[in-house]
Amino acid sequence: MPRFLSNLMDRFSEREHVDPEVRQAFQQALDLEGCIRLLIPEPGAQEQGIRVWRAGLVAVDADSITIDTPSDGRDRWQCDVGGTFEVAVLTRRGRQCGLTQCLERTSIQTGGSKSMPGWKLAYPPTLTVNERRRAHRVSVGFDLAPRAGIID
Repeated sequence: MPRFLSNLMDRFSEREHVDPEVRQAFQQALDLEGCIRLLIPEPGAQEQGIRVWRAGLVAVDADSITIDTPSDGRDRWQCDVGGTFEVAVLTRRGRQCGLTQCLERTSIQTGGSKSMPGWKLAYPPTLTVNERRRAHRVSVGFDLAPRAGIID
């Protein structure tokens, strides 16, 4: 119980510095994939349904990270400032997750005449590895994928 309360206090208290390993994990995610996953509980789901949103990782700053507007392929999600949710990043050590908080809405300069909407997120206090794979995933094109035939 004391560890739970300590983790809870870490999550809501202001931190003077960010754990270098956490910042390095987000920098690796920016270098490897350039995106993060936001894991949001599905409202109204009877079982523990979680909806996964993908967001482009735009910048890894000293005190926060900047993402573009999260999308699940159909809808765009608008983060609530002050809202807390889980974030997952893919690093060289595998998939790592932690709790983050939305700090503010921001504008992302695109080099064009209009800026793109974005969000600043706080770094999670800690990240936990929850990937069973030991190696990084490699995307395989359809031309290299194995073929299968159905025999009736």
